[in-house]
Amino acid sequence: MKIAILGWGSLIWSRRELKIDLKKGKRGWYKRGPFLPIEFARISEAKHGGLYMYERLTLVIFPDYGIDRTKYVRCLYAISKYGNIELAKENLRQREGCKNAKPIGHYIKHTNEVYPDNFQFVDMISSWLNTKNDIDAVIWTNLPPNFHEKAIEGVVTPENVMAYFERLNRHGEATEAKEYFDWAPENINTPIRKALTDKLNELDICSLAPLIKHKGPFDNLIAWAQDSGIESKRKGETVTNEDVMRLLDDYKIELSEEDKKKLANINSDFEKYLEENYGL
Repeated sequence: MKIAILGWGSLIWSRRELKIDLKKGKRGWYKRGPFLPIEFARISEAKHGGLYMYERLTLVIFPDYGIDRTKYVRCLYAISKYGNIELAKENLRQREGCKNAKPIGHYIKHTNEVYPDNFQFVDMISSWLNTKNDIDAVIWTNLPPNFHEKAIEGVVTPENVMAYFERLNRHGEATEAKEYFDWAPENINTPIRKALTDKLNELDICSLAPLIKHKGPFDNLIAWAQDSGIESKRKGETVTNEDVMRLLDDYKIELSEEDKKKLANINSDFEKYLEENYGL
């Protein structure tokens, strides 16, 4: 069984445990997946380096857009290295950090089996899958929106999301949220993203993503690796190995022998990472 994994957010630039066929597409991902209503509508909390909590406003399937397909975006997809639907879903569950597989949806072509059985956008996925003769099933992350529950600003609107970012920024807590917003694939141009990209840039929130995307990843990676004194606005910390790792993953940068040594000298953990992920 050949299984596609749908992606629209951090799966694209931070695979971590996700096992996909990297020989296919661009770094494993194809752009022409199904159209779905995706939006920045879920507040996700995490720890940075195990030290402090931060929030990001993440992309999820957004049922509020209903049948208004003018608000849909075209998702990306990759091919799982697993040929068994349960193993593929378990791998995606691990990557997403879900406690169980309930938030992982699936659709199987030859049986028309869909989970969850009340998933309202199955027609979008099944019609797309029927155009792919070599793909038998699709899985996706089906976490629900929660902005309307967790944010004091209320429901998802451009005005409320802007107010949310402004509130985070006033408390010096907007960096990670802005970085996620910036790292989202360009074709995931949701209504919120269209409305707020320019306005969020005016807030002058520190975000590594635009710097890397527009000024060339390689030179910046080496500069960060060599200069441990570079300060970011991320609570006064220096740019970390984690930042460099994430960018290496995103761009699959080919390193010269000299650059391998520079990066490997940062510390043993990073050296181990380079060895495991790049065979250095």
